[in-house]
Amino acid sequence: MPQKASPAGPQIHVSSLYAKEFPQTDTQKIVVDVNSYTNRARLDVRTWFLGDDGLWHPTRKGVQMQLELVERVAQAMVDLAEQFLQAAKKE
Repeated sequence: MPQKASPAGPQIHVSSLYAKEFPQTDTQKIVVDVNSYTNRARLDVRTWFLGDDGLWHPTRKGVQMQLELVERVAQAMVDLAEQFLQAAKKE
């Protein structure tokens, strides 16, 4: 669902149960939220863009998963980040 941009910054779209936002540019952001899809709570990580109409719109760039997978995916991301940082220190 599109959302209106405010002078104070972007707002979270209405269907979210919980959400965090991370700006990428002035016209793009990443939204991590938990929303209801087919009556099941799911985690959604998606790029949003600010349209010419002044509203934020989701893109197809993203992933949605069952909440049961979130802990495993988060741990995999931490493990990969640690491996990357260790490899970067060796260079």
